[in-house]
Amino acid sequence: MKIKKQTQKTRLTSIRYGWLVVMVSLGLFTSCSKNEDANKLPYGKYPIAVMAEVDGQVLTRVAGKDAWANDDVMAMKIGDVTKKYIFNATTGKFSCADPFYWGSSTEKMTVDAWYPYSDVKTADVDIRVKADQSTEANYLESDLLEVDGGVISLVNDKVTFRHRTSKVVINLTAKQGIDISTVGVAITNLSGVETGTDVKPHKNGNTYTALLVPQNSSGKGFIKVTFKGVDYTYIPKTNEASFTAGKQYTYNIAVDITGLTVTVNGATLWEQEGGVNNVQSA
Repeated sequence: MKIKKQTQKTRLTSIRYGWLVVMVSLGLFTSCSKNEDANKLPYGKYPIAVMAEVDGQVLTRVAGKDAWANDDVMAMKIGDVTKKYIFNATTGKFSCADPFYWGSSTEKMTVDAWYPYSDVKTADVDIRVKADQSTEANYLESDLLEVDGGVISLVNDKVTFRHRTSKVVINLTAKQGIDISTVGVAITNLSGVETGTDVKPHKNGNTYTALLVPQNSSGKGFIKVTFKGVDYTYIPKTNEASFTAGKQYTYNIAVDITGLTVTVNGATLWEQEGGVNNVQSA
């Protein structure tokens, strides 16, 4: 009989403990639900708008797509939905006529974005730059940008783009007997050009700049300088023209009637002038 009483007592204790666990769990669930309710935002009241920078730098128009212009259009994708977001110079943000919305004050969103706008982001192997980048419009359109898996929240709505192209800067100087204003410059034997294989760079004084699809141009005619109908061609040695997205490569070229003297700067940050690993090619 004593054994039976102990068994009943044990069972009562287990039942009471079980109910205690259930009640605690319900309390925690209710507490979590209350917290979630407190963080909820009314749908349609808090549209998602974003600030955008490139490689960690807030954009200012210096060279390339280094500033957003009013009405610039990018694509922003959340989940499987892509929407057209337009830059507003007054607010400094990209917004949308039919925006995504925040559902919670603590919510985090993972976004993909690309510029210029297209319905679907172009794959890396399919990107193309303009052949004639001597005009500002074509040069800027060749600066393709992307955000891959950026995370935003209501209190941190900034996305960071990266350049998908490489930037080549050519600084020309002339030796005795050369009128540098009559010199022509082209970047040749390229892949990833919309038309043909050459790019006409953007000119600013004696500096020529072009945006290229990342590639290796070593060992073939790369920079062609034309003076009085004569072409002088720079053929890069190994690793003198191996380009990575988001990097800048500077070539300082002295021109005389006997040919070109080229000083090659290694990869630098997009906006940073000069470089490391200087190599001189005759």
